[in-house]
Formats: sequence, structure tokens, C-alpha cells
Amino acid sequence: MAGQETIGTLMFYAMFPMMAFAIPAVFIGLYFIITTKFRMRLDIILLLILVFLLSTLYKFMIPQEPSGDISGETKVEITLLNENQQPLTNVEIDLGDKPGTPPSGGRQLTNSKGVATFFIKPGKYSIYFNDISFPKDLIKPVDLLQINVEEGKVNTKTIILNNK
Repeated sequence: MAGQETIGTLMFYAMFPMMAFAIPAVFIGLYFIITTKFRMRLDIILLLILVFLLSTLYKFMIPQEPSGDISGETKVEITLLNENQQPLTNVEIDLGDKPGTPPSGGRQLTNSKGVATFFIKPGKYSIYFNDISFPKDLIKPVDLLQINVEEGKVNTKTIILNNK
């Protein structure tokens, strides 16, 4: 849960400057629209700015619910390496049905060897990364990565990320 608090805090700090500008701009725009005669260009520009600012906040206003609990007994090891075959440490790897908020049991950090170890239920899962904590010097995979987790064996996958 500490990770969610950190993400929430980062989102607040990222959104605060925009909100500090957007809220007064909206009220000023509404004041001018109501109190002055219609000025088509300025009013349309203010309306477009308002729509743009509010549309960027939509993602944060609708909470994303995790898609359940995938915790289980089957061991999955995902190794994360850079293009020089060096392990990438402290990178969050998420597993779930689809990218988004990972379900319970579907979030791990890589260790000093670049390995994230999960204990989950058998099934087919997507592998994805947290946008906020992903290393800035690496290229995030464009294609959706998947792993088929089979019961009774250690399931492994190695992901090699390229530098920017």
C-alpha cells in the first residue's frame, strides 16, 4: 500500500500547478462570459482551454479498480536486463489481465539480480510497467508482453530493455 500512497502523492504534486492555473482561469472565463457581450473568438478560446484542462484530469478523477486477486502458489520469476545484459534493480513489474492498476499479488520490484518473483494463480497474464517509476533512460516495450503461468513448475521470462 505504500506504493499507492507514493503514486497518489506524485499525482497530487504533478496536478497541483495545473489546478492552481486552471481553477482561476475557469472562474475568470465564466465571469467574462456572463458579464460581457458575446465575444466569439475569446469565448471559444476560453471554452477550448477549459475543455482541454478538464479532459486531462479525467484519468485521475475516475479511480481504476484492481481486477481482483491473482495471489497463489505458482512461482513466476521475471528477469529484467538492459541491452548490456546488466540487471535492472528496483523496477516495478506488474502482472494482470490487462495493463492498468495491477491486481493484488500482481506487483513486485526487481531485486539486485534484476528478478521480480511472484506467487500467483496459473493462467495467462500481461506483463507491464508502472509509468511513474519506469527508468527514464530506457525504452518501454511497445508490444504487450505476456506470460503463460503453468501450475507445478517455476515459470520464467527474461525481458531485455533497450537504452534510449
